[in-house]
Amino acid sequence: MGLGYIKLHRCIQDDEFWLSEPFNKAQAWVDLLLLANYHTSSFYIRGNEVEVGRGQLARSEKFFCERWRWSREKVRNFFKLLEKTGKIIQQKSRIISIYTIVKYDEYQETGQQTGQQTGQQTGQQTGQRTKKVKKEKKLTPIVPFQGDEEKFDPVAYCVSLGADEQDAIDWVTWRKKGKWKKETTKRVVNYLKGRADKCNISFSEAVNICANRQWLCLTDDFKPNEQQSIFAGGWK
Repeated sequence: MGLGYIKLHRCIQDDEFWLSEPFNKAQAWVDLLLLANYHTSSFYIRGNEVEVGRGQLARSEKFFCERWRWSREKVRNFFKLLEKTGKIIQQKSRIISIYTIVKYDEYQETGQQTGQQTGQQTGQQTGQRTKKVKKEKKLTPIVPFQGDEEKFDPVAYCVSLGADEQDAIDWVTWRKKGKWKKETTKRVVNYLKGRADKCNISFSEAVNICANRQWLCLTDDFKPNEQQSIFAGGWK
């Protein structure tokens, strides 16, 4: 069995290869680890507040069918296998399904010494790898929204308005790294909130739609349950 771990950033989901073809079981399992919450958050669906804890994710079977390009039966059988082998726990309700990664914290171990000692070789290779690690750009942690534009965190702000955290991450990341390369400012989020209210849908649903369909925002002529083209206007 392999020892140590590697850092796998969630932005790998934006790589052109990640969703380019149907998933296999191993990729689907890694995808679940990437989609799981790293801290507790909540969102509203059909007027009900749903709390999703650390190591959990709330998604529908339809979401996984479309994302992994699997049949509904294959998705169900895969989750049954994961549950049988003790990897996840399923909680299903009439509103949504919540999946808990049983050993999530073990996959998120932060002990740098342990990871370096077990994952690196000794001698010259160790020295070279250590130099490369020092040159890596440090990731800025997500901090709660404080209202200061210079410290504005679009993901935290979206979550504070009721959006699902992973949907917010997907939407903000796609806007920044996708074709249009747009920053998600407070004005952008508030505009989407206004569009959601005007379309008579929740803000959580609006973020989910934009994340899943890779839209910058909801178009002025958007109608729920209808396919629309990406909003690519001059609005930022």
